[in-house]
Amino acid sequence: MNWRDRILNEFATEVSPITWVADPDRLLTELSMQQALEHRGLELVPYGDAITFRFILESKYRPQWEANRSFNLVFVLSGAQAELGNLPYDLVLSSRQITLSLPTLFPKLSYPVIKTLNPAEFDALEAAGANRLTKPLGENATKDFLLEHVFDWGPERVKEPADLLEKLLKRHYQNLTVPSLLDSRLIEQLQKNSQLAQWPLEEILPNRAAFFRFLQDRWLPFVQRQLVQNGISSDLSGFYGIPEPVLLPLDHEPVRVYVDNLFLEGFLQPISLTNLHGKPRTIPDNIWLRAGLRLDPDSDRHARLEKLLQTLRKEIPDAQARYEQWIAFAQNWSELIGLWHQSSHGQRAALALDYRALQGQVDDSFLTWVTEKYKGLYAQFTNKPVMLHHVPQSLSRGAMGNKGAKVALLVLDGLAFDQWLVLRRVLRQQMPHLNIQETGVFAWLPTTTSVSRQALFSGSKPDEFPASIHHTGKEPDQWQKFWVNEGLMPQNVGYLKALGSLASLADAERLLASPKLRAVGLVVNQVDDIMHGMTLGTVGMHNQVKLWAETGFMRDLLTMLFEQGFQVFLTADHGNIEATGIGNPREGAIADKRGERVRVYPNTQLRDQIKAQYPDTIEWPSTGLPHDYKALFAPPRRAFVNTEETIVGHGGISLEELIVPYIQLDLAPA
Repeated sequence: MNWRDRILNEFATEVSPITWVADPDRLLTELSMQQALEHRGLELVPYGDAITFRFILESKYRPQWEANRSFNLVFVLSGAQAELGNLPYDLVLSSRQITLSLPTLFPKLSYPVIKTLNPAEFDALEAAGANRLTKPLGENATKDFLLEHVFDWGPERVKEPADLLEKLLKRHYQNLTVPSLLDSRLIEQLQKNSQLAQWPLEEILPNRAAFFRFLQDRWLPFVQRQLVQNGISSDLSGFYGIPEPVLLPLDHEPVRVYVDNLFLEGFLQPISLTNLHGKPRTIPDNIWLRAGLRLDPDSDRHARLEKLLQTLRKEIPDAQARYEQWIAFAQNWSELIGLWHQSSHGQRAALALDYRALQGQVDDSFLTWVTEKYKGLYAQFTNKPVMLHHVPQSLSRGAMGNKGAKVALLVLDGLAFDQWLVLRRVLRQQMPHLNIQETGVFAWLPTTTSVSRQALFSGSKPDEFPASIHHTGKEPDQWQKFWVNEGLMPQNVGYLKALGSLASLADAERLLASPKLRAVGLVVNQVDDIMHGMTLGTVGMHNQVKLWAETGFMRDLLTMLFEQGFQVFLTADHGNIEATGIGNPREGAIADKRGERVRVYPNTQLRDQIKAQYPDTIEWPSTGLPHDYKALFAPPRRAFVNTEETIVGHGGISLEELIVPYIQLDLAPA
């Protein structure tokens, strides 16, 4: 039996209507585990604080019991609060109780080490024979076992610089996460190799942004050396400011595969020939490093656009993909969107059929995946946040882990990933030493501000704030309540919205002047304001975001936060998408919310009336939402507006709306 089967055996016999599970290691949050339990007719209900839990129980489940509906509930206590001793007496009386733990699954491995893993990594641990070990492993031996068999990073696999570079490229290109406990052990082992002594492993092994900066700095001397070796240039001077190692084995065959993609997907920036000493007159078409050279802007852009279209067509995740695959794809998809709208009319016309076909394939595949898998994301608990309501908890246990640490959550209302790339380009010009570590996170469905942004600031699912789900007025209280529950005092917590203009920087400065602040939430409304007045579609959004970024507001706000000692994290409550009208339903007063990409109704009967008028619309279950919050989504890239209209809006199910940036920002050493 695998580890999932061993847990599922606990639920194999006749299950009582209520089962309490103490799950300190969050084993039941793994997506496949959740689905297996659901297939057995079990409904998992996370147990948060007692008051919220009692509210959900009485409002959602008690009426169903009284209506004699038969179902089996599994109440899950996770993490530090996974104690069965202080449960509500009336619910424990006739219930079953189970305790799960990692040591029972992998008894021969050091618990402090394996508890740093995500449940999705237990498959590799099991496949490596963790349960066939004949004797217990100590802490260091367990670390070495995990590095070798789970992360493919055994020190004996890295004998020379080409091996190390290949491993680093694989890790950071795929944005793989390794627990810091294991990284420390790996660095300690690798530093014993004299060939790797000059590599800044403490920086480039754990830090993705530092690694790409390391590569970018060394691309110019590598190109110069390659041109000399190919007889195209003769000058090797001018690289004395770069610390060792200067020349990397980037022409090593397994490495070259990654290098091409890094330039294609925007992780590295091509260099201009004007930066080369002994400037060559021409570069042969067959030389492999052309992808990293800026030769002719128009032809370079067209070639990159064609290659990216081909690459992404092969990489669309399928219905069984892990959520990490969709996050990675969303980042590459945003590169394509940006490149598409930078291209000339002629270039777009030549590739329009391919682009629209790919767009349709992505929309179909993502909608299928969301329908099957999205509800399983609510309870995911990993080293990085998966959904927006995980972000505060991630900040609390990560960035705020040190005494006296200060964290700022910067929320750019409505910022889609492709618009983040526009902002990122300007920030890199304005702040050359800005260190950017980026990934993505899932917003809430529907992707509206009142749902998704409240979930972000409260750290709660929307069914836990039903009274305010149609407005955002409770956000300051929700943000403060979260941090007070985490041990801060009210005066340690700050919140400010309506930022975005240069004049609003004075408001931010007044807030940040308080020496007692340790957790601050800042809402920048500028992108959302641009979106709701946009008549020129996605290209108009990119132009307006660029103009706004060039005012210097973000540069000045970030500088202010860094000077005050804050760790800065940037995200968005939702993205946006260009959509065309299917018609504007005439609903009178029956819709609780009349959005462009979503309509919300208080019951299924009212929703069904509009569904009958627009049969291609998508009904959404209320999982994680209040029971009287019935959402109806417009079809992909369509909106509830007049048929002749094209708008930029949000609220629906699309890659651009649902996966948003999650960025850590700091200043790299000058």
